[in-house]
Amino acid sequence: MISVVVDNNVFVSAFLRGGKPLAVLDAVGFGYGELLSTDAIMQQLEQVLKRPKFQPDFAQRGIDIFHLLNRYQRLARYVTPTIIPEIIVRDEEDKRFIECAVGGKADYLISGGQDLTTIGIFRGIPILPPAQFLIILNPPLEHDPDATVDQSGKGSVLLGQMIVGGKRANSSQGHQQRQHDQHDQQTNDDQRRAHAEIIAKTVIARAHH
Repeated sequence: MISVVVDNNVFVSAFLRGGKPLAVLDAVGFGYGELLSTDAIMQQLEQVLKRPKFQPDFAQRGIDIFHLLNRYQRLARYVTPTIIPEIIVRDEEDKRFIECAVGGKADYLISGGQDLTTIGIFRGIPILPPAQFLIILNPPLEHDPDATVDQSGKGSVLLGQMIVGGKRANSSQGHQQRQHDQHDQQTNDDQRRAHAEIIAKTVIARAHH
């Protein structure tokens, strides 16, 4: 199974707007990837989600922040970050995601921020926006009807679990299917990483034009 670090801005976008950021979270929830995190990332996410400006939107959509954070803690595998002093980024808080990715030996770092995505690849780890990451996961996300996510995010199984703690229907069948998908993913990991490196280099090239 591939392992990913997801920038907190992707989580916020997923909960507020749905779309591709939410599709990334659903991919993790369906077992197409393992979420890596650290205590610092979790603390930052909690602070961001509790900002007053987000509360009306969360209330309107029925999102329980405490249940959401609890679901995140259970979903993520916590790793020890690798301190990398030479990283130069405009936002110092961005460093923690790279340090988590390096410390956890992540396959990908997913971010909606250009400060990170323009780095492209760091120590062999592609840094991709949600849309580009979904291209790599294109087969399971587009050909598995259960993994389809609408633009509002209301059709998301993962978000539904985070809000009300529900369980996916046909869990036994779903588990068997995930095991099959994970085996296929392991087989194709090298191809996906190579594809990701091409995408990351393209992002870098565009950023410098």
